[in-house]
Amino acid sequence: VADMMQATPEIDLATSVREAAHMFRDLPYLKALPVAYGERVVGVVHKDDLEGDGPSADERPVSAIADRNVVTRGEEAPLMELLHDMGAARSRAAVIVVDGQVRGVVTVEHVLEEIRAARHAEF
Repeated sequence: VADMMQATPEIDLATSVREAAHMFRDLPYLKALPVAYGERVVGVVHKDDLEGDGPSADERPVSAIADRNVVTRGEEAPLMELLHDMGAARSRAAVIVVDGQVRGVVTVEHVLEEIRAARHAEF
């Protein structure tokens, strides 16, 4: 998991949708941002969740759009277990946490691509 995760900053529940959109523009490789409340990860904002939000939505806090079905795992999580946990939680991303600190995000797309690559390498 560690080699495929996207290193990412985390944002606070009160961060505005506008600020999150700026972060996605400034860091175009990001697909998701972990949302924290104090020391706890409480959700994820996905880049595609911001597409289509008009100017009237800009000042809403990200808590209004965050996916609360968040999966948190360590860097050593097995891929199939991670995929299962994400599916069970109906989450499109998992937040990778090490020693209580957010290290990055892994999306379902990342996991599936890694599994495809591993299977392709077998043949």
